Amino acid sequence: MPRIGEIAVSESAIMGVEIPNIDTGSIEKPQLPNYNFTKTNSKLDDALVNVNKALVAIVKLAEIEGSVQRLAIEIERTRRRANMLEYVVIPNLEATIKWIEFQLEEREREDFLRRKRIKALLERRREES
Repeated sequence: MPRIGEIAVSESAIMGVEIPNIDTGSIEKPQLPNYNFTKTNSKLDDALVNVNKALVAIVKLAEIEGSVQRLAIEIERTRRRANMLEYVVIPNLEATIKWIEFQLEEREREDFLRRKRIKALLERRREES
């Protein structure tokens, strides 16, 4: 089977996601037919050109599909993180804030009552003396 050409695969980053880039330069170049011209008609030449175009389109489609799959994975990962923040982390932080506020208010009330008792004790001692 004759070689059609080579492709080069590289990656580029789009918004932090590695996306494949496929270079089809050597595939897009017209290939010399390797069949006898006297025993075939022009439809075979047209078919060869169309197969070459289809091959380039398939390679480009593979590049696009790979990009879409990677982006979809990253979108899903980001969606899970956002849901975790919205439904787990933020409610836990809000509950912690409420608990801290309650504890501070409770300490403030205890401190107020303690000062009130101390003041009452000091006034009683002054009255006794």
